[in-house]
Amino acid sequence: MLRKIKVIFAFTAAAAVLSSCTDSMEESSARPYNKTEILGEWYNDSIGGSFKFSENDQMYLLVDLSETMTIDSEGNVQMTSSGKPFSGESEYDGKTFTFSADGENGMINVLTMERAGESSDSIYGEYTLKSGILSDQLTERFGDSDGRYSMIIGETSVITEIEMCSYTAENGILNLSGSDLKIFGAEGDNDIVYDFAVQNDVLTLSRGGTVMSFAKVAEDQ
Repeated sequence: MLRKIKVIFAFTAAAAVLSSCTDSMEESSARPYNKTEILGEWYNDSIGGSFKFSENDQMYLLVDLSETMTIDSEGNVQMTSSGKPFSGESEYDGKTFTFSADGENGMINVLTMERAGESSDSIYGEYTLKSGILSDQLTERFGDSDGRYSMIIGETSVITEIEMCSYTAENGILNLSGSDLKIFGAEGDNDIVYDFAVQNDVLTLSRGGTVMSFAKVAEDQ
């Protein structure tokens, strides 16, 4: 039964693309670009997700899990491929949502998350991922949680947002600094440095002769 819950494959694919840093062999034409031009969310189809650069100098990885699972207004978890509620139990008390699935040895915690901010009758909103199989797999892939993993639940979407590292962006140089940068090819606590350019709502990150391209994600009006 648990083999149906393989949402981590999306993160595995993202990590593979990021570590190779290969989307095309074009060189970036960076140098004059700065932080104000890189702020916001940028989508790359190859990783199936986005980078988000915040005002507070933190970079996030956002991965859309909606093709694998959704949560309806009653709190029922649906595996999108089947269009049916998954075999399991969900509980929501206005603050904490828990989903447990049938395993060979009984019920297994798949997802426990706590709403950010005030309690709400609606299941939809932003949560901090607290425990469960998904949390364990993310920790294995991206390092200790420490509140870094958020879940954004919409009517037809499930988005995971991971706080990856701090960054600086100046004169076309993007520097990523943190302790969990191995998915970018970093060894130990070494920083990762990219040339970057922003032209026509396209962000390019160039390193070692290869470049990834990202499209600007429009902010909600």
